[in-house]
Amino acid sequence: MPEQAMENKAPIQVRVTDDKLRAYVTLPRALPGQPPALYSTADIVLALQSKNVVFGVLQENVQELSSDPIYGREYLVAQGKEVKEGVPGEYEYLFSTTINRKPKILPDGTVDYMSIKTIETVAQGDNIAVYHPAVQGEDGTAVTGRKIPAKRVRDLPPIAGKGFTRSEDGLTYTADYSGKIEKQGERITISPVYEVRETVGVQVGDIDFAGDIIIHGGVSNGVMIQAKGSVTIEGTVENCVIRAFGDIFLLKGVKGGDRTEISAKGNITAEYIEYADVYAGGDITADVFFKSTVRCDGRINLSGKRSSVIGGSMSAVEGIVCYNVGNEFGVKTEVYAGVSKERAQAIEVQKQKVEVLSSHLQSIIDGLAKFDAIMEKSGNKDAKSDPRRIQLLRAKIQEEASLTDEKVKLSGMQNIVKRGETAKILIKGVVNPGVIAGVHENIININDVYKAVEFRDTPDGVAVEKASNEDLD
Repeated sequence: MPEQAMENKAPIQVRVTDDKLRAYVTLPRALPGQPPALYSTADIVLALQSKNVVFGVLQENVQELSSDPIYGREYLVAQGKEVKEGVPGEYEYLFSTTINRKPKILPDGTVDYMSIKTIETVAQGDNIAVYHPAVQGEDGTAVTGRKIPAKRVRDLPPIAGKGFTRSEDGLTYTADYSGKIEKQGERITISPVYEVRETVGVQVGDIDFAGDIIIHGGVSNGVMIQAKGSVTIEGTVENCVIRAFGDIFLLKGVKGGDRTEISAKGNITAEYIEYADVYAGGDITADVFFKSTVRCDGRINLSGKRSSVIGGSMSAVEGIVCYNVGNEFGVKTEVYAGVSKERAQAIEVQKQKVEVLSSHLQSIIDGLAKFDAIMEKSGNKDAKSDPRRIQLLRAKIQEEASLTDEKVKLSGMQNIVKRGETAKILIKGVVNPGVIAGVHENIININDVYKAVEFRDTPDGVAVEKASNEDLD
């Protein structure tokens, strides 16, 4: 019987997986009427070697298959070593790296301005980040004996920034002092914050700070607040001046007066603004404007379903979105979007200023060249130290600096104009009689009630069109 089985042996089939990590053998079935062939462990090993399977041979599986054969079905007989991938270096930040600077819209359509989080703060000695070093992986081995290299992983460079200290082992970062912490890209900055727990009035006085200001109370009584960073006021603002190079957040709102002025080079966010003069270099977000003058170089967004503008005027270069404008008593309310005639004229004046400075500078350059030519012709070896030449050089440097400043200013003005090219006014609720709407240099007086409309600029003046469902969502 064994001799007959040996004579009837067919080749053992060997399959190696595409990733070269497993090898299977299949013992061929016997032909009809013939007994199944018997295969020794040596037969199976030789079959594997013929396919270059030399690593990870599972001896127990080979012996089991030989002693208790399974025909016509694959059987695992070799297992390679899989690659163990490494873990790249990673920073774990122990503070919030995202700040919610926009108010939350509640289910009923109202706006929760107290939901705004303007800054993240840390205390001196707080750990702000922990570094987890890279862990290299382990190479694998194919069943053919070939090495399968693990992908090399890298460590990250140390955190750049200021206001913190790195531990000797390079793994822990600690705040040097209390203040505002901010992550921009891969850089972390901790900067001082001026924080006031009470209402700021005559007893506290004016505040002028080269960073961010946080006031947990209100501001009143003619006080002036100035910040090189941002200003956050949690209480009510009354009869005061607030100026910031960054953003301004007025979480309760403004009850102003004749002397109330609020201006920011960034954005302004307020629950409501009454009787105030407001300007933002960015966007303005609020719920109510009442008899105020509100201007911005970005967009005005009165997002709540109860938002309204009553009296006064508002203008935004990039456009306006609001629910209700004016009231049933016909109070005069002005809304403007785009680039006004006055702004266009200011750009032309700035262009002329740049041209005059350019011409003056060229005259100095020509004079300097003429002077050098005369000195060279005369053979004067001390021409470079001549007081007249030095005076011309100083004038040239001053004029170049002035021209650069004015060109930057012109570029900024032109950029604002470009941003306002597609400006429009979208009113999601009601526009009442007494409203004056303007887009760019054209205006329209509203004498009827309009609902869900937008104002656009056309060659024939301001057009009043039905707002699309997409815009009203």
